[in-house]
Amino acid sequence: MFLARSSLGHLITRGRLIPPGRLILACACLTGLVLPAAALEGQPNAADPPAKLQGDAGQTKAAGAPSLTAAEEQEALGFARSQHPQLLPLLERLRQDDPNEYRKALSDLYRAQQKLHRMADQNPERYSLALALWNVQSRIHLLAARMVREADGSHDDTLKALLTERRRLRVELLQFDRMKAAERVANLDVQLNQMQQDPDGDIEKELSKLKQTAAHQARAAKMNLENAKARRAPKPKQEPRPKAKDKSETGTKSDAVSEAR
Repeated sequence: MFLARSSLGHLITRGRLIPPGRLILACACLTGLVLPAAALEGQPNAADPPAKLQGDAGQTKAAGAPSLTAAEEQEALGFARSQHPQLLPLLERLRQDDPNEYRKALSDLYRAQQKLHRMADQNPERYSLALALWNVQSRIHLLAARMVREADGSHDDTLKALLTERRRLRVELLQFDRMKAAERVANLDVQLNQMQQDPDGDIEKELSKLKQTAAHQARAAKMNLENAKARRAPKPKQEPRPKAKDKSETGTKSDAVSEAR
């Protein structure tokens, strides 16, 4: 099994080999937890084998991965629990032996889960194929990592069956992508044919609509400007109103007039 130099750097620490259990999990986490990006993003080359890491570039990228929140970690673990339960005890061992690598493995799982979740909403048909491919690839890499320790050929038949299944899924994924691409091309051909048959199309109608919209916006802008000016204009001063006479004073004056008479 091929391991990039960046992966080997995690398998050997200070000149001593990491225990076999850790070796298995590190191989699985570093090489098998995530589908190729194209397979999850819906690119035409989705069925291509995953690219190998070059030098320390892959390790540098992983080191810069943001930490997950507690809720995101639970989502990643739930994804592993539902899709590949055999990873859970190995993840727990990695959490105890190397928390930093554990966080990176969870980040990879979380990214895969999120991409597949988006695909489930946007393209359910492709989602089922991509999820099946993720499962098969995760199992392949886990078994291949165990071969590093055991090297007895006991997993050959299982690996051969998984490799056959992975090839079948890649073919189906490519066929699905080709079908969807053909549908898009056919739709583009229809639109192109319509445009070419009627070069002028609805140009006059569209021009008239644009002019009406521009006139409406101009009137609205003018009205807003006038309202703004009216709000800023100083208000005319109002003369004070004469005070109302007090009833008591009126009554006193009336009494005085009566007494004078």
